[in-house]
Amino acid sequence: MSMTESIAHDTCDEFNVDEVAGRYALSNGCGQNSRSYQDETCTDSDMSCPVDANMEMVSSGYASGMAGRAPPPFSCRPKAHSNDYAGYWDSRTGASSETAYSNARGRTDLEGCCWWGRGALLTRGVCNIGKLNYYLGKRAHTERGEGKFPNIDFCADP
Repeated sequence: MSMTESIAHDTCDEFNVDEVAGRYALSNGCGQNSRSYQDETCTDSDMSCPVDANMEMVSSGYASGMAGRAPPPFSCRPKAHSNDYAGYWDSRTGASSETAYSNARGRTDLEGCCWWGRGALLTRGVCNIGKLNYYLGKRAHTERGEGKFPNIDFCADP
């Protein structure tokens, strides 16, 4: 399903699809469909990536195949102050608002939320990206002298 979505919407990053009453919570980058990507740790191993509250990034794009306007790309950033809300994007007006508006899990901010889906398979969450790093990335090289991508720390730059 994920590969089909990536091809149909011409994107390699997950995009905002969790709409409630015409609004898309910008905190959906923290998790959609009642998920919390940063809390999805590996229960059977220590392969999960650590959550970095200071990490900042913006996804590579949005769904160009969506009819009409599309919500802005996912992003994550540290919370600047207690009233630093991610807000929402309104599908009717195409405008964003920075007022408090929670996703399905109650998140209103973007701190530590850099774990949205990436790649054709939309690999997401601290466990899955951590496993990618453990088997193929910098951690594989550092700990076992293995890894197809020894210079890429998928946990530091998902």
